[in-house]
Amino acid sequence: PVRSNESSVLKAEMAARKGVIDPLDGFVVPNLSLFPSDYWEGVWGRYRRVYGHKHPDPATVKNALVHLAQGCTRTQGTAACTYCTIYGIGDIRVPSKSYLTRVLEAHERFGITTFFNVTDSALEMASLAARLHTMGWRPEALTIYGRAQGMAGSPKLLDQWVALARDRLLVNCGMDSGDARVLHTGVVKSSVIRGSM
Repeated sequence: PVRSNESSVLKAEMAARKGVIDPLDGFVVPNLSLFPSDYWEGVWGRYRRVYGHKHPDPATVKNALVHLAQGCTRTQGTAACTYCTIYGIGDIRVPSKSYLTRVLEAHERFGITTFFNVTDSALEMASLAARLHTMGWRPEALTIYGRAQGMAGSPKLLDQWVALARDRLLVNCGMDSGDARVLHTGVVKSSVIRGSM
């Protein structure tokens, strides 16, 4: 089917999926040992060379992606950035405490100390931050996606996320997320001539 992120299409797709999709669809507890140790040593080595200086003990940093929720809070279920191509971005889902416990334990058993949460605009998912707090999860370092407008308008949300990380929180914030013109017209991310945000 042809996909679109126009408001009318998003609303129709969400209505069609309501009650049909499993709220835990897409949430998988990974088996990190499926990749050989030399793969992981390569991943960690590259990360340490670039970002190791930002950690108390660069030699022991082990980073990995983690999927802690789904959807983008910017959509509010009805709209998306014009350049967004993520299907189902309006389905905002925070998984159960049981899933979060299993996925985080799997990462921690593997020795992961630095987490990059791939959830779009996780900063504004207050229920996710609260659930992680009640679980007592305190990673060494955590990177999340956030919107400039979300940080400016809700500083208490930023405080909640900062309180989770023992050493460092990084909010990956697109500069375009504070510019209504760019949000409306989009950006040509692959263009060398026009540049990229």
